[in-house]
Amino acid sequence: MVGCRVGVFGVLALALVGCRAAGVTDYRASPAVAEQDWGDRVHVVRGGVRVLAGPAAVFPYEREGAAGERERGRYQLFTRVVVHNAGGEIVEVLWSGAALELPGGGRVRLVDTGAAALVEGEGGGEAPELVERLEPGDRTVRALIPETVDRIEIGEPLVPLCDGCEYRLVLPMRIGGREERVALAFRLTAEGAAAVLGAGKVLA
Repeated sequence: MVGCRVGVFGVLALALVGCRAAGVTDYRASPAVAEQDWGDRVHVVRGGVRVLAGPAAVFPYEREGAAGERERGRYQLFTRVVVHNAGGEIVEVLWSGAALELPGGGRVRLVDTGAAALVEGEGGGEAPELVERLEPGDRTVRALIPETVDRIEIGEPLVPLCDGCEYRLVLPMRIGGREERVALAFRLTAEGAAAVLGAGKVLA
């Protein structure tokens, strides 16, 4: 396969188009911790601040397997993040520090899609530091995507896909000047032909 950089516009376009075929394997994202389970969303409250992730976005993938066969399907990631300052203190959301912790100890930085698109349109470079201040009662919404969007080939997943494994969307913030780290845990579950490979199998 000829390598090419997809970029944020390419991935978002693919997410809208998607792909379905007989025998595909899809990866469904769902909350991994009972107390964070809000149905199709992951939910955490910390120091009067409510953080919600979801509903999950859907992305297609297609690649060559270990035996040379074609593998395809769709996978979900929680990209839409809502922060509501329901407390009485000033909150600073450190969007630039957002990351996705992967199975096995890996970590991928998350970037705001608006900032990533701006950087791509200007010819590349680092996304600007992004810190958002929320007064009591304020609410904000961002769409975060793995920074690998600017490095992967067409059809390659943004992150390693692991059946039955836990991922953690981590968002640092300051609440009344105190450093806090909110982690929203979700699990990917394989549905389809490759699900018979068993839980814990990384397929990326």
